[in-house]
Amino acid sequence: MHKITGVKVLKSYRLELVFVDGVRGIVDLSDLVGKGVFTLWHDYRAFEQVRIGSSGELVWGDQVDLCPDALYLRTTGKRPEDVFPAAAHIGRGRSMGDSACRYPNGRDECAYARGSGFQLPFSPR
Repeated sequence: MHKITGVKVLKSYRLELVFVDGVRGIVDLSDLVGKGVFTLWHDYRAFEQVRIGSSGELVWGDQVDLCPDALYLRTTGKRPEDVFPAAAHIGRGRSMGDSACRYPNGRDECAYARGSGFQLPFSPR
């Protein structure tokens, strides 16, 4: 798991993230605003209340939490099979929830926004 160790709110629904392995980058979440549980972010002050949860995920109160692994992929532009070798057999064109966030025990540890139905898109290179 690529835990987040630092987060800084930037303009326009962007976040600067620091991961446990030292990787830094900026992720743009503006495409999620207003969709499902992300209606919370219509109030930008609510978006600014982001914090790092106990598992290295991003959380906004008890309403939204974002998977650190999915954010790592989105931030770095890497493919799931680049970061999670066990995901290589799953196939291309699936959502990251179907590939990157599947752990060896078979449990989905990393729903992008639990209960929202939203997952980050997977775009093969």
